[in-house]
Amino acid sequence: MDNIVAVCVEACRATYDDTAPGVNVDDLRFTVSQQADDSMLVAFRGTTCLTNWLEDAESIPELTPRHHLGHGGFVNAYRKLLPAVTPFLAGGVVVTGHSLGGAIAVLFAEQLGCSVVTFGCPKVYFDNEDPPALHHIRIVHQGDPVPDLPPFFYRHDCDPVILYDDDNLLEIHDHFIDGYAACIIKQEGGTT
Repeated sequence: MDNIVAVCVEACRATYDDTAPGVNVDDLRFTVSQQADDSMLVAFRGTTCLTNWLEDAESIPELTPRHHLGHGGFVNAYRKLLPAVTPFLAGGVVVTGHSLGGAIAVLFAEQLGCSVVTFGCPKVYFDNEDPPALHHIRIVHQGDPVPDLPPFFYRHDCDPVILYDDDNLLEIHDHFIDGYAACIIKQEGGTT
């Protein structure tokens, strides 16, 4: 698997460690790291609290950065983070995120025209229009139910790269970022 995917999954894992460096904006969190090629990697954390769950459920469409119709809760989370993230957006940027963080990363990629790598990202764009063309690597664990949410009226902007495990079951623990990291490490021949 591509090295950028391994770097991104580790950055996403770090967003869940509140003792690690990062930026908190209300109930949302992101981290920023400079890469060897001098680009910036901005990683957004997924759902961790009730407020995040409410954002996930707020599905009335709103306009995205480039005027597409998108999931209102994700668009509002993006807008909440925009002032805090903007200072880190000079030069080359790659955005990444897990779950809710993946949806936020997609919206930043739409705004910036940069690459995006997501893990377990729910659907962002309203189904009745063409989503923007993004350079998006969308990683989905085979048993993760979240990428199929919301179940109606929304769609993804690209096809997924599917990670497989041994049980072929639809299970919520397949959504956790540690499960994504373990699958990626296993595919690369490493150990967890």
